[in-house]
Amino acid sequence: MCNPSNGKCFCTTKGIKGDRCHLCEVENRYQGNPLKGTCYYTLLIDYQFTFSLSQEDDRYYTAINFVATPEEPNRDLDMFINASKNFNLNITWATSFTAGTQSGEEIPIISRSNIKEFKESFSNENFDFRNNPNITFFVYVSNFTWPIKIQIAFSQHSNFMDLVQFFVTFFSCFLSLLLVAAVVWKIKQSCWASRRREVGHTINRYRRVCPWVAK
Repeated sequence: MCNPSNGKCFCTTKGIKGDRCHLCEVENRYQGNPLKGTCYYTLLIDYQFTFSLSQEDDRYYTAINFVATPEEPNRDLDMFINASKNFNLNITWATSFTAGTQSGEEIPIISRSNIKEFKESFSNENFDFRNNPNITFFVYVSNFTWPIKIQIAFSQHSNFMDLVQFFVTFFSCFLSLLLVAAVVWKIKQSCWASRRREVGHTINRYRRVCPWVAK
């Protein structure tokens, strides 16, 4: 959307800037190339992000895009998104982020229209996180109206094997502490027994030296 009098354009995708909407707001964690594709906000795993598009400068925004890369190759990737108003959602994936600037390399997996909330889990086995270390998920949120508040998060929670490992480690430490406590208790018992024997021997010697004291 451009002003016919001065040629200045109002960018409709959050994170894109410039008089010709040709730059990404890299200073605000947006990356990409709007001349070949678009700009994406880089999400961190296990963090929730909130975007409040309520300022006057946000009036022309109707879209915002996100990108996320799994950090753990053996854990599923969970995501959720909700907003104060309806929006359209498209999610794709590719083996690297460069696909976001080149058409035809992204594989669509989710497409929803006129929703306010969405949750999904991406299996590390189905998407082969281990053999695709640069796998990237692209989230396109569009067709919303100003003002709007959007919350989004990607997370990789512990799976069953992590819980098993936790309990194995916990009980190993617990048994080790019990063993140490038993050894310490045994040493104390030996010291006390030795001390009692020494005291008994001392009393007997004292009685032999001073027999009248015992009477």
